[in-house]
Amino acid sequence: MARLRPWLQTGIFVLAVVFLGALIATQWQQLQAYPWQIEIGWLLLALALLWLTWLLELNQWRFILGRLGGSLRFGEAARQSAQEHRQRWEEGIGYLERETFDAFLQLLSLIHI
Repeated sequence: MARLRPWLQTGIFVLAVVFLGALIATQWQQLQAYPWQIEIGWLLLALALLWLTWLLELNQWRFILGRLGGSLRFGEAARQSAQEHRQRWEEGIGYLERETFDAFLQLLSLIHI
């Protein structure tokens, strides 16, 4: 089963992408009719705020470690934070794959295959 798992995960991911592609294809006319307006100023402001909150999080952890008698250089804190966020993202993708597989099984039961 362990050797089969990567293939199943890849298959479920591809299936999810196909379903999303089909959904977008069926809604394409409505999506094109929507008046999309992306304001570059608001986008840059949002990205700057996102960056600043990440820096604040790093400095809070460095401050807490300093109060406990430890020390952590900024670069090391950034590396560890990036690793933690990547791990959370990968766990979220695994959850999404499980949810997608469950939804696929429900769909199969609905169409009686």
